[in-house]
Amino acid sequence: MQRDLPFGTSFRSQISSVFPHPHKRDLCIALADRWLPGLSEEESNQEQSVRRAFASAQTGDARAALSLPDADTSIADYVWLPIRFEDGKPVIDWLDEWQIEDSSSSVMPR
Repeated sequence: MQRDLPFGTSFRSQISSVFPHPHKRDLCIALADRWLPGLSEEESNQEQSVRRAFASAQTGDARAALSLPDADTSIADYVWLPIRFEDGKPVIDWLDEWQIEDSSSSVMPR
């Protein structure tokens, strides 16, 4: 079942790593790179352009070339988000700010 989520689920970033917190049971943290932090959500959404480019490539039509915005990757930043689990499946919600102490996961004994 596909849910209708705007702009995917990685919040305009590319998840590069997931790690478990060493002292919090059931707390995993997703680390992501956001190469183009200045783009709006609309500018970042390249889904239709990518679909057209791949569809054209499959039919041998090279006219729908993928055109991406100019990028200054020197201003890239990072996104760190906690991962929660629903029915055994990982879920990442956007949080403008969060602290490890806010996690509902229990503290693991040392």
